[in-house]
Amino acid sequence: MGLILEALDNEERAEEFFNKAIYLDPDHYESLNHLSFVVEHRGDREKAAHLRRRARRVSQKDKISNPDKLVKVQRKSRLQ
Repeated sequence: MGLILEALDNEERAEEFFNKAIYLDPDHYESLNHLSFVVEHRGDREKAAHLRRRARRVSQKDKISNPDKLVKVQRKSRLQ
């Protein structure tokens, strides 16, 4: 829902949904990443940078805990 609202330029509502998703799953990479875009567009660069760092940590943790996923991502990028 957050993505749809973001695409419709309803960033306030999109931010609400991204925050709800992060509340339910603090490691939800996509919500952290998209929320960082919304927050930065609003002008809060410091909070956006914090959200990007959190997303990066989640991504790194996911690569370590799920090495098969990393291999699939690497294969996919080689094919493109």
